[in-house]
Amino acid sequence: MLLLGAAGHAHASAGCAALTGNFQASNFGYHGTYTTSAGFDAGDVIHVTVNNAGNAGSYYYITDDTATTTLLANTIASSTYTFPAGTTDTVTVNVNNTGGTLDISWSCVSSGPTPTTTTVAAAPSPSTYGQNV
Repeated sequence: MLLLGAAGHAHASAGCAALTGNFQASNFGYHGTYTTSAGFDAGDVIHVTVNNAGNAGSYYYITDDTATTTLLANTIASSTYTFPAGTTDTVTVNVNNTGGTLDISWSCVSSGPTPTTTTVAAAPSPSTYGQNV
């Protein structure tokens, strides 16, 4: 017999729960960052939604500061990034608005609990009704 289930109750990784924010500006330049250093689980997905792209040259990017890697390169389009493995690294959303109305938001959707597999075997096999196994 093979049972499939999930370990524990549904949860959000600490990093995923903390990585929620937005940037809104109209008609001025800006550069800023939003950082979280809590952990992310494999399969957590960062979603960035661009509602208004600002002037030409405005962009955002997301970095893993601990591993010194870029998760999402310079863009002004809505994007997603899925963590391939768990990490406790510091993640930063970097925003550069060259002017005009820039409106972006970001959030993270947790991968949820890690699935588990449980295998049950009876001995003796086959057993008969009423027999201890």
